[in-house]
Amino acid sequence: MKRMLACAMLALATGVATHFAWVSAMPHRLMGGAMDTLGRDGERLHQWIHARRASPASRAIVRPSPDLAYSVCVFDLSRGDVRVRVHPSAGYWSLSLYTANSDNVRTWNDTGAPGGVEVVLTHGDAMAGDGRVALRSQRGIAAVRRLAPTPAEWEAAEAIRERDLCEVQP
Repeated sequence: MKRMLACAMLALATGVATHFAWVSAMPHRLMGGAMDTLGRDGERLHQWIHARRASPASRAIVRPSPDLAYSVCVFDLSRGDVRVRVHPSAGYWSLSLYTANSDNVRTWNDTGAPGGVEVVLTHGDAMAGDGRVALRSQRGIAAVRRLAPTPAEWEAAEAIRERDLCEVQP
């Protein structure tokens, strides 16, 4: 009976440990895969990558909205601080920052930042302030979404997003 109880306890402990390891590792693995794919394994770091207009065949972003113009920038803070500048556009727009474990650490939008956003991303644990955002991971993704449901609005969003910046600080 003691042996059976010991085996059951060992199986339970192994199951719990495996569960916690899986839950802890998966966000990093999934986000790492997304960053590698979007950034082409480092070839496209610190630059905005603009998605084409969504269609039923689109697969670069899971279930993209055909009314939104998407842009992403994969960044690596081990190469230095990164300046991100996003210009406002007519209607809805947002900028979201994601860390390597897929945490959304900060989001701005047309309501809270009607003049756009300019921020410097830096690596660290403390809140940086003064236009700086400290991130706990060195790698991450900045994602911009702009409402552009009509061809004219899409063209306007294209012109605006070409002026956005995502670059390593000199």
